[in-house]
Amino acid sequence: MVCIFSEIYMTAMANERPGVDAGWRILSAFEGARPRATQADCLVQNMSLRAFQQIAVAALVSGCLNTHAAEWSSSDAGVSFTLPNDRAWQQVKPPRNEAKLVLQNKKGRATVFFAAFEKKHDEKELNEKLAEGWEKGYFRKGNATKLSSQFLDFKGKHAYKVTDEEVIDSTKVRSVAIVWLNDGKLCDIVASKDDADPMQDEVIKAFINSMRFVREAAP
Repeated sequence: MVCIFSEIYMTAMANERPGVDAGWRILSAFEGARPRATQADCLVQNMSLRAFQQIAVAALVSGCLNTHAAEWSSSDAGVSFTLPNDRAWQQVKPPRNEAKLVLQNKKGRATVFFAAFEKKHDEKELNEKLAEGWEKGYFRKGNATKLSSQFLDFKGKHAYKVTDEEVIDSTKVRSVAIVWLNDGKLCDIVASKDDADPMQDEVIKAFINSMRFVREAAP
């Protein structure tokens, strides 16, 4: 709660992760004006301080009443996620229409996004042919090295999981991708982190685990 007024000024910065063409914002601390010496100015300051305290109390109460993490949902994709309740993470603008939700650590060292593709497939669940086609597109650009792949059950869906590694600006970036078919549409979650397994990141892991199917995807 002590950081309620710290998120006032925001500065756009560039993204360090290729494929997520979105900026993020760094928040700087609020700095109050210096006190003036005159009695009249002191009176104005006292009034301002009182108003500031009243606003602070209201914000504190509001924060206490809204302790639950926010939910994000997509009727088109038929899924919902619980957004991270962590100030080190924020939602950024998706680079393409397929990317429905992009979350990034403010230092740019970790990213996770959910994507849903518009093309409808006749298959009811993901098979080897669809997984192979998706994988070719996934590794089409960049110099990533595939580490592992496997089919698995993900939230009741037959899914395909891939892990890979890529060196970007002398930094080793580890990534994991999970893809499945929901009502004929390919959906995937891709998480990346510098010099570490993204699935060991508590925020990323909680975000992926929070996903649930709200209803069948829109036609």
